[in-house]
Amino acid sequence: MGIGQRLKEARIAKNITQEDLAKYVGVTKGAIGNYEAGISSPRDSILIKLMEVLQIDANYIYQDYIHQKDENQQRLEALHQNPRLGLLFDHSSKMSKEDVDVMIRFAEGILKERDGND
Repeated sequence: MGIGQRLKEARIAKNITQEDLAKYVGVTKGAIGNYEAGISSPRDSILIKLMEVLQIDANYIYQDYIHQKDENQQRLEALHQNPRLGLLFDHSSKMSKEDVDVMIRFAEGILKERDGND
């Protein structure tokens, strides 16, 4: 769930209309709609006002981003520990979607067989 969806969820939970929220933070109803739809992002000063009005914090707004960042960091660490993973990525980036699907099933089969033998 992105920032816009989090804002919408909080707004609805507080039973505030887009129009009222827009008035509270000094933007148009269309701007609120665009934030919620992910079409545009609020400036920092507006985001702070939105968080104050909706009584939410940055952890709530950015929780998905933070989780994704952690996953990406884990992937980078795995790549650093085993540089040959980069070669696998380079090859897969040149494959069709169908070929990538075959490789994924192949890798899943290897893991399943390995885990079944432990």
